[in-house]
Amino acid sequence: GLQFHRAGHRCEAHQYLGLHCRHVFLNCCKQAEGTQTVRDRPALDPTLPPATQTFNYPCAPVSDSLYPKEAFSIGEERDGENAVEGPVEDRDECLNYGSNICNQRCNTPGSYECSCTSGFRLSADGKSCEDVNECLTSQCSQECANIYGSYQCYCRKGYYLREDRHTCEDIDECSQSIGHLCAYRCVNTPGDYQCACPEYGYAMSPNGRSCRDIDECATGTHNCSLGEKCYNIQGGYRCLSLNCPPNYRKISECYCSCPNYLQCQNSPQRITYYYLSFQSNIVIPAQIFRIGPAPAYSGDNVIVTITEGNEESYFSTRKLNAYTGAVFLQRQVQSPRDFLITVEMKLWRQGKFATFQARLYIFITPNLL
Repeated sequence: GLQFHRAGHRCEAHQYLGLHCRHVFLNCCKQAEGTQTVRDRPALDPTLPPATQTFNYPCAPVSDSLYPKEAFSIGEERDGENAVEGPVEDRDECLNYGSNICNQRCNTPGSYECSCTSGFRLSADGKSCEDVNECLTSQCSQECANIYGSYQCYCRKGYYLREDRHTCEDIDECSQSIGHLCAYRCVNTPGDYQCACPEYGYAMSPNGRSCRDIDECATGTHNCSLGEKCYNIQGGYRCLSLNCPPNYRKISECYCSCPNYLQCQNSPQRITYYYLSFQSNIVIPAQIFRIGPAPAYSGDNVIVTITEGNEESYFSTRKLNAYTGAVFLQRQVQSPRDFLITVEMKLWRQGKFATFQARLYIFITPNLL
């Protein structure tokens, strides 16, 4: 080794030398032929880095040296005085001295340099690593949670995290929901949704989902004249005018009577007006009206027919028993529509027929469900 040095080779230029000369603890000694020896190496203090420990042990004769012409001593030499012959193995300072050198990464070929893994940065002391708060510079589109050595993006309510793990996308609750979120219409909004009601005739219920009808007749928001009756229906109202035919007297808002029996022998004795409202999703067939004498007597018998307003055959009549008849809606009405049908009941009592008439205003309203 000394001969190698005398030849002008610097130890740090040798390809097999791992550390700078002042950190090399294995010195090659050239002795006389056959007098090489190796003295046992003292234990190193694992709590101290290599440069702080110095041991001076001269070469001593040994007969079973691994290399016959070489022996080793442990010590610290001045720069430029240490040289090697043969291969030198790099010593992993990080493995030998642990966190006393570096907190995370440190070993390099022939030396060491502290570095940190992803998510950390080197502290001012040059050896310890501190967590990097990636949320200060992250690409999260909404919220960021800094975690030890990394970070995680997350989204606010009403959004979901896309596959890139950074971008938040709005959830369309209206299209993804199972069942009905809203009774009438669902409107998707960023991060949420809102239920809406028809523009006129309805108001949102306190639950925020269903629509309640506005009774324009009760609130006085209708435009019916003084001679008309306001009738509230789902989503609106109707202005109805009750006019009794000639020879009839108006008894109430919905009842006309013929006072002269002789003048009404071939006409109904009484005309009664009824107002019915149904949504278009009513289950068909549906019984919507019943008619019969009150009171009924033993031996009474009735015949019920529809005489006007059923040109499209949406309605039919059935006899429930001897003195009761009923009107049925037998076809589905697909859209909102108003009907006025005339139902006539002939009552057979004590050998005579008497005729009664019911005029039914039937209003089919939209289905909100």
